[in-house]
Amino acid sequence: MSTPDAKTWAERYRQLRPAVKQGTRTVHAHLRKLLTAQRIRVLYTAGRAKSVRSFYRKISGRNKQYVDPLGQVTDLCGLRVVTYHLEEAEAVAALVRDHFDIDLENSVDKWKPVDPDRFGYRSIHYVVRIDPSRLEFRGSPRMSAEIQIRTILQHAWAEIDHLVRYKSHSAVSEPLQRDLFRLSALLELGDLEFSRIREAFLARMQAHRERVRNGALDIVLDIESLRAYLQETGIHRVLAEEARSAGFRPYVSEVGFGGDDDAVSSLLLLAKELGLKTVRALHDELQNSRSSARFILEYVENASEDFGFIPVANPYEVLMILLLYQRRDSTTPALIHGLGFPSELGDAIVLATTRM
Repeated sequence: MSTPDAKTWAERYRQLRPAVKQGTRTVHAHLRKLLTAQRIRVLYTAGRAKSVRSFYRKISGRNKQYVDPLGQVTDLCGLRVVTYHLEEAEAVAALVRDHFDIDLENSVDKWKPVDPDRFGYRSIHYVVRIDPSRLEFRGSPRMSAEIQIRTILQHAWAEIDHLVRYKSHSAVSEPLQRDLFRLSALLELGDLEFSRIREAFLARMQAHRERVRNGALDIVLDIESLRAYLQETGIHRVLAEEARSAGFRPYVSEVGFGGDDDAVSSLLLLAKELGLKTVRALHDELQNSRSSARFILEYVENASEDFGFIPVANPYEVLMILLLYQRRDSTTPALIHGLGFPSELGDAIVLATTRM
């Protein structure tokens, strides 16, 4: 019996690819669920099933010896995780090691270069085995998947390098290669600087939290002190539960993906607009709102329903609603609608601040 040629294998893959696409969605969803559960903040994740054309090119290249390409090609399913900092990339790598069956022989760790005087591509490529008998992979074919992990800066260099060197039809000149590797060194330094800034930010946050814990609230209100205040007191979660009791829908945040950033920024913007310059001023305003919080939130929920909308108990939006009501003499419809609320909720808040 003759061995199938590359075109025959490509046709077999064409028939299998719909199942690979479904498997890719399944594995991608599982990976995102793990990231969220572990509260690992990432820029984005992506998944793709290898195209038939790419599969054909891979198995038909020179020096490619495949007996069973469908079983031997390790990136039919490809996943990528791009993080903000080196520490988060390392946390993602640890998560993958803990929750996936890794094929170490085919995995590549280019995180730490072998030679200290060489620069270039840096990334972790874990090849993992996908077993459909595992509950989380049910519905996926038995296959290998490649998970790439890198920072934003590593990703930027890899994409440009790939475009210039691997997708060009001729060899890149040595001067241009030198330019690319010089840039790689600068970006590696950039990653280290971003990590240093991150550590400084976390240190300031911890210092703010200790001050809040000790009741020293005369701190300038900024994004660091606001986050520290919320994390230490949990007042946003307490008042979100009040909103749930008032009929708001449950709120689910993808913590690992920075889903709350815009809401926290809007809360800070509103506090500044209302003249709240310190953590103490914000704290006093929120404490004064607590006695009437249920009444206000029930009014907003009922008004929202009249507009055909049921609001979500986003903790930061709940704080904004209460602040807007507390300072209703200083608010305007334009201010309210400029804070990023859904339009129906914004209309309901306008009613609450003008008619109650």
